[in-house]
Amino acid sequence: MGRLMKTTKDNNSLEHRIKDISGHSGCKVILIKQNNMLLVQKTSSDKNYNFRLKKQLKKQQMFVQTDKIKTPAIYDFGTYNDLFRFNMEFINGKTLAEYADKISKSEIIDYINCLSNSLILPPPQQII
Repeated sequence: MGRLMKTTKDNNSLEHRIKDISGHSGCKVILIKQNNMLLVQKTSSDKNYNFRLKKQLKKQQMFVQTDKIKTPAIYDFGTYNDLFRFNMEFINGKTLAEYADKISKSEIIDYINCLSNSLILPPPQQII
């Protein structure tokens, strides 16, 4: 598993908490600064959620980047205090939800096609 450092406010630490970010998954999401990089750290809300967050991490790693759609790179992952968490690239931009009401229907269809073409699907016998 990846290497994780404890989040602290100590100026000598490699990782510093910047602020909480609201998320929709039930996980704790915070913006951190680690080695002069801004990262998003996502942590399971409890031990029972670890499996689901690990599945999300695997899906995110399988997503193919396109010129229109970018998925944050994963920098490290692991377990801290029995809770699974991972650090990913911070991308400053708009979400598709924020952008969708400002674009035409044909642009929305183009984005849907980009999304579907960027998914790497497992062989049919592995789909659950």
